[in-house]
Amino acid sequence: MDDPLFDPWGSEPESPPPVSAGGGRWRAPAGNTPPTPPATYGRGERRVTGPDGSRPTLLPRARLAGMAGFLRTMSVPRIEEVAQRLQLARHDAVVEDLLDQTPPRIRLTVRPWRGPWTEGLSPPAGVLELELDTGEDEQVIMRIWLDPEADEPTAETSVPPARLGAAWLDAQVLDFVAKLLERA
Repeated sequence: MDDPLFDPWGSEPESPPPVSAGGGRWRAPAGNTPPTPPATYGRGERRVTGPDGSRPTLLPRARLAGMAGFLRTMSVPRIEEVAQRLQLARHDAVVEDLLDQTPPRIRLTVRPWRGPWTEGLSPPAGVLELELDTGEDEQVIMRIWLDPEADEPTAETSVPPARLGAAWLDAQVLDFVAKLLERA
């Protein structure tokens, strides 16, 4: 084929491809490379905010065995998604993955936002905590504090592993958020 626009194989094999002085049009000039995209938040990472409130960084999550590993893979992403949605609605929501500590637990702290002129009147934060009981049956204890200054939780429920699932967790988190926003 003599038509260079339609030639699917390009130039002849014995002739080297033409080299232009400025490089190809799709390549960045030397020293001016585009920035690398930020790391995406995936399954094996967690966000950690600096002590001064600086931008969150991503740290790798350790894989855990048993019920703690199940809680990390099933509940942490779901609770973080709820926290992100609450933050879009201007509520303060923080998820703490404390499954590596003793006792292993996950904590969601939510401070509702009432409106633009009520910053000083915002209600106290509510806390939802999932704690792994390290006994024989490894039950998950769910505690809710609607008043974080109280010594005892407002509600405490013990859940067997067979009942623990995504539908149960979603219902509990949404009930907690509904009760908390009802008080606001």
